[in-house]
Amino acid sequence: MNKLVLVIGLLVMVAVGCKEDGTEPGNGNGGSGWSTATKAKLYDKVWYSADVSGGIDIEFLNNGVFRQAKSLEGTWEWKNGGDTMSLTDYSKKKFNYVFNEITATQITFRTNLGGNNYTTAYKYKDTK
Repeated sequence: MNKLVLVIGLLVMVAVGCKEDGTEPGNGNGGSGWSTATKAKLYDKVWYSADVSGGIDIEFLNNGVFRQAKSLEGTWEWKNGGDTMSLTDYSKKKFNYVFNEITATQITFRTNLGGNNYTTAYKYKDTK
């Protein structure tokens, strides 16, 4: 009986934790896990900075390739199934993106600068 109550409780917590559009909320601390379906919204499209001052466009291919400015290639992989992506850029520099939001048309993430030092959130959209 206790196991049944625990399972029902976990199902309720998962249902409450999901937004109406089917995406999970990111807590940006590396601990929340995005579903495979939500992560798939990130792949195979060019993302453009929503900042008025601009920024370099980025692309995450579903085969683990990361592109900057449509020509500078590196690699990416999810860390521990959470909201953190480990990247290696074209110059072999390693860094992390911690995603706060992934939708079909917008992503928000912070870059890890080492330790617990993160940039402010960057917002990107799938159109210019």
